[in-house]
Amino acid sequence: MANQISNFISFFVILVLVASGWNISLQQVEGRPACSTPLGACGPAGYCARRCKDLHKEDGEGSCNFGLCVCIHGCP
Repeated sequence: MANQISNFISFFVILVLVASGWNISLQQVEGRPACSTPLGACGPAGYCARRCKDLHKEDGEGSCNFGLCVCIHGCP
C-alpha cells in the first residue's frame, strides 16, 4: 500500500514538472516566441520580477518557481 502511494506521488510530481515546462515553452511574448533566462535564487518578494524588468525592460516577466527566479522574455 505504501509503495503504491509512493509511486503515485512520484508520477504526480513528474507530471507537474513536465506540464510546467510545456507551458513555459508554449508562451509567447508580444507575438514572438518566448525565451527564458534563469536568474538564480528568488530573494525577497518582488525581487525576481524587478531583476527581470531591469534586464528586459519592454517584455520581461519574472516568476519564482521552486525557489529559483526565471525571466520570460521575447527572443531576439
